[in-house]
Amino acid sequence: MYIMSVISFYSSLGIENFPFYCLVASGTLGAILIGWKSSKHRQIYLLERNVQTFEISSPIQAFHFATFLLRLRDNQKELKEQVQEKLNDNLDTKRLTEWTKSAQIAEFEATHAEATLAAEGNTTATSAVILRA
Repeated sequence: MYIMSVISFYSSLGIENFPFYCLVASGTLGAILIGWKSSKHRQIYLLERNVQTFEISSPIQAFHFATFLLRLRDNQKELKEQVQEKLNDNLDTKRLTEWTKSAQIAEFEATHAEATLAAEGNTTATSAVILRA
């Protein structure tokens, strides 16, 4: 589920105990799931039973869903502030260069050369390739 990935991603930034929402739809019927990662228990919780559902083919239900989305927008302002705070506190500029295209190409070439030499059974050359990289 995508909600698990989202929760794990934000947890890696240090944002826990914050609710994340997911819409699961089948035709015109949609259900809202909620999940969060507990900092106390260090695990992800997902509520997927007895959740709020919306039948968006009904005008009043579509209105209720739109109201929910407006409330969710207010919730996301707090999330943006937390993300900005975490990024400002923990930003390691040295790690930013690990994600450049040239760094990825160099890492790929070193890994490929190491694998090729290992397949040929030449372990001393493998060490030289690792040291060069």
